[in-house]
Amino acid sequence: MIKRVAHMVLRPKGKYSFIHKFCKGNVLDIGSGKSPNRIKKLFPNCYYVGLDINSHYKDNDCMADNYVITNVNDFPKKLLEFDKGFDCVISSHNLEHCDDREGILKLSARTVKPGGFFYLSFPSEKTVNFPKGRFGTLNYYDDETHKYLPPSVSESILQLSKEGFSVVYKEESYRPILLWTLGLVLEPLSRLMNKNLVGTLQFYGFESILWLQRDQL
Repeated sequence: MIKRVAHMVLRPKGKYSFIHKFCKGNVLDIGSGKSPNRIKKLFPNCYYVGLDINSHYKDNDCMADNYVITNVNDFPKKLLEFDKGFDCVISSHNLEHCDDREGILKLSARTVKPGGFFYLSFPSEKTVNFPKGRFGTLNYYDDETHKYLPPSVSESILQLSKEGFSVVYKEESYRPILLWTLGLVLEPLSRLMNKNLVGTLQFYGFESILWLQRDQL
C-alpha cells in the first residue's frame, strides 16, 4: 500500500495512478516488459494480462494472471484476439518500437471496452534534441530499438478520435513536480556521471502521456 501511494504521489499521471483510478476489473498491458510483477504486487486484485514479444521472466516467476508471449509477426493477431475485452489498456513505451505504429495503435485501441480507458505513453518529440550518450537513454536516438521519429501526440489523438476516444488527460512533456525538483538538484551529477539519475527524465520532460476514454456504444 505504501509503495502504491508513493508511486501515485511521485507520478500522479503515471500508469500506476491510471490503474488505481480506472481499473475496476481487468487490465491489458501491451508491450508489458518487466511490469507484470510490479503491477500485480501493487494491484493484487486486478486481473492482469501482459502481452510481449520477449519473456522477461523464468518459468513460473511471472505473477501475471495471463502472460502472453508472441513474435513480431503475430503481435497484431494477438491484439485482435482481445477485441473490446478490457476495462483498462496500457501501452507504455511500446509504440516507439513498432514498425507499423498506426496499425498497432489502432488494434491496441480496439482492445478497450466501450466506456473503458486507454493509457498511452512514449518519448516526447523533444527528445531528439536532448543530451546524447547518457546511460539509460535521454536522447531518443540513443536507444537503437527506437524507430523513426518519436510518436506524435497530436497524430495519436487524431487517430484515436477516429476509434471513438476522447482525451481525459494530455501532457507532451511530463514533469511531475517532486521528481522534476529532484532531477533539477541532481542534474549536475547526472551530467558528470553521464547517466540518468532519479528525476532526470522528469526534469527534461522525456515522456508524453495520454489518458483516453472510449465512447459508450
